[in-house]
Amino acid sequence: MISGAIDRHDLHIGSWYTGYSAGFWQLIEIIPKYASFDYSDENTKWNKGDLIGQWCILKKAFTPKMKKSLRVEFSDSAWLKPVSDETACLIEKLFRDDPAYKAKFELYSNTPPPLITNQWLTLSDSEEAALLRRIGLLPSRFTMEQFVSFTHIPKHCFCKPPASHLLSFCGYPWELTDGFDEIYFKADVTRTDG
Repeated sequence: MISGAIDRHDLHIGSWYTGYSAGFWQLIEIIPKYASFDYSDENTKWNKGDLIGQWCILKKAFTPKMKKSLRVEFSDSAWLKPVSDETACLIEKLFRDDPAYKAKFELYSNTPPPLITNQWLTLSDSEEAALLRRIGLLPSRFTMEQFVSFTHIPKHCFCKPPASHLLSFCGYPWELTDGFDEIYFKADVTRTDG
């Protein structure tokens, strides 16, 4: 087992939890979490491809003060704590008392917003124009290696701030190649004030 990994076999689809974001969340789906890079610190170590936990898709129904609030997120299972029996009963009572809201909750999309990953770039005007043209021709799904190869972006353009541009990628951290590389479905470049 990975040092630092948490065994979360006690999670149950349909049960209610609190998590990283405030409020009461129903567990919709559990997805294996594989490492997309090697990592090591004094408490934790894993290699690319190791199973290091679980991603959980969660649907929010209520705020901590039991006000209606619909939202979907994904989170590492380590952040989840089951609600008390009293809170679970209160949630069910609120749904029984408001069947229209319960129906709205059940019909609300289970798709969370994607993860956005950023890279800083320093680009000339001509490099920016070329990159924007090539981004528009990217395949619908691609890895970082494929992005660099396809766009021909020079390595010297990647930098630390201050930078002239921010390169953003959208994807889900559980969508990986067979080699455990992250897969993205969108890339954008924006100018910064740096």
